[in-house]
This record gives sequence, C-alpha cells and structure tokens, in this order.
Amino acid sequence: MNHLLRAVFNLLVSVPVAVFLVTIIPTFVSSFFLPPGEARWVMYGVALLVAPLFLWGWWIQTRMVLSRGYRKVEFGDPTMAARYQALPEIPETWNNREVKTKIRRKGTTQAKFRSFAGHFWYMSGYLIVVGLTKIPLIGLIFHAVKVGYERHVGEKLDALTDEVKRLEAPSLEELLEIDSRAPILLLRSFQDDGLAVESIEFEGKNTNKLTFEEILCRHAMEWGPVIAIGDPNEAMPQLGAARAYFTHDKWQDAALEMLRKSQVILIVMGLTPNVAWELERIFEKSHHSKTIVIFPPGDEFATASRFLMFKKTYEHAMGSDCYPFLKPGYLPLAVAFDTVGKPVCINGPLQVSMGYGDALHLASKVVLANREAC
Repeated sequence: MNHLLRAVFNLLVSVPVAVFLVTIIPTFVSSFFLPPGEARWVMYGVALLVAPLFLWGWWIQTRMVLSRGYRKVEFGDPTMAARYQALPEIPETWNNREVKTKIRRKGTTQAKFRSFAGHFWYMSGYLIVVGLTKIPLIGLIFHAVKVGYERHVGEKLDALTDEVKRLEAPSLEELLEIDSRAPILLLRSFQDDGLAVESIEFEGKNTNKLTFEEILCRHAMEWGPVIAIGDPNEAMPQLGAARAYFTHDKWQDAALEMLRKSQVILIVMGLTPNVAWELERIFEKSHHSKTIVIFPPGDEFATASRFLMFKKTYEHAMGSDCYPFLKPGYLPLAVAFDTVGKPVCINGPLQVSMGYGDALHLASKVVLANREAC
C-alpha cells in the first residue's frame, strides 16, 4: 500500500512539474519567431508529446516495483529452494517502534520542521515569481537558482539530522533495557562503516540517504534489537546498530559473549583478519545455524574478493569445500547455513537495498527452520 500511495503521489506531483519545465524552453524560443500569442501552441504540442511519455515511464517503473519481479532474489541451489521457499520467515514484531519514537522524536522533528520550512518558502517564492511575471525565462532561472541553493541547504539539513540521530541514538544498554527480546548481533569490519548502497525510486523513504548498515538494521530490527561492537576511535556512533565499546584486549571476549546471547547473527563479510576470526568462532562454537553472512555492494573485483575470503575461512573452519551456486549474471547477496553447516547461497542480479531486504527475509527462513529443528 505504501508503494502504491507513493506512486500516486509521484504521478500527481512530478508529471505537471516535468511538463512545465520541458515546455518552458521551446515556448520562450518560439516567442521570438512566432506572432504574439501563438507560442502557446508550441507549449501545448510539447505537453501533448511529453505527458504520455511520462505516464508510460511512470507505469512501467511502478509496475516493476509493485511486482518486485525485477529483483529476482532467490536461492542459488534449486534443491535448497525447494526445501526452504515455502517455509515461513522470522515473524516481524513492532516492539522497537517505541524505542525509535521515544528516544529520537525530538531532534528529528526539529530537523524535519526546518527542512519543511525551507522547502515551503522556496516553493512559495517560485510560484509567486512565475505567477506574477508570466515570463517563462524568469521562472526557469529562478528554478535553477532554487535547486542549487536548496541542494546546498538540504545537504546541511541532512548532516544536521544525522548528527541529531547519532547524538540521541540509544546505547546498547538503553536499547536492551527498553526492548527485552533476544538481540540481533551485527558483525562487520570498521572499514565498512558508512558503506553506501544503491537505491531505487519508490522503494522506500529516503533510502538513498541511508548507509548499508542502516538498510540492514531496518529489516533486522523487526526481529529484535540490533547491537554491535563500536569502533573505539569514532567520535560519535554510526547510525544503525546500538553500539558497545571495548578496549583492544577485551573485544574478543565481548564478541564471544554476544555470539552466545544473540538469536540471529548478521556478519558483513569483510577482508580483515578480525572478520575472519569472528566467522571462525561462529563455526567453532556451532553458531552457524543462526548466522547470515552478507556480501555488501561493491564492484565485481571487491565482491569476488569478499566471497573468496568467505570461502577460504569456511573451508579452513569446517574442513570441507564450499561450492557457490551462482547463475550467470547473478551476484552473492547472503549465505545462511543449515543445521550441519552446509552453505545456503542467496543470489540476485543487483546489489540494491530492496534486494538485500529480500535476501535477509529468505535467509531468515533457513534460520527459523534450524531453530525449529533444534
């Protein structure tokens, strides 16, 4: 329903604006060559040509998003697909909503109000100038200045919003005090903090401004509070998981304790020795049945390097070969494990945020099946 409402809103807003902007230039240029009053027919003609194209593009894109068919995230092994496809996912709960609203409401509301006020005054000025002058060129110039200045102000407002969220984000202790569910542990290399992921229009509110960690947490937080070990050198916590900080000589003991207490373990496969150590401990302590390994977005070489690191670590820890199931043109998004530790690969054609959400939900079927089997 949210996607449908967003698509309708986009249709009502973007098409008139797009048609207006596209018709300004030909109307202004033709006014030098045509008699007074005749230039409007050029505007009408261009509008008649452009409007159907925008409607057609809107319908194609909206249909793809609503159907989710363009992502095609699936189990790589057909045998595993037949085994897990029909099983339920980890059920989503809403306990964490109270945490978000109680702790972050004040700061984010202030930032949103400032952003709304800025957009309101710019749009009001835009309409007044165009409405009073009725000169398309002035409207076009004003629009260009508005967009440039608004982008500058918008970047500052986005930075302000992020800073407010970081300052008011709950610590690990505060989060676990409010949310009593068993935690979701996020493991990753500190080098991957702030990693970006490509978004797609209509897919979610402001997803193009979220980091990869925030995308993962948006899905995982429905299963439980997401926690992580923070970089002791960072000035403020990153957005996403609630963090606890430990010295260099104590973080491994803390990680082992978190592994034991967590109901699900998400590990973003990195290239550092610490990530390999964490993955080896997962197999050593038999936590693989509740673990999901995630391959973050990157170029072809980076993705291949991360998968090779995973393959070597798995084979060293389990003493058996790891054979990936990849179709031509597909990329590894996530890997879960059955009760005996056999990898269950989940692949997709694109490394986009919606694809990772689908991959997590497919992997949760495997985790839930392992949980019920025990």
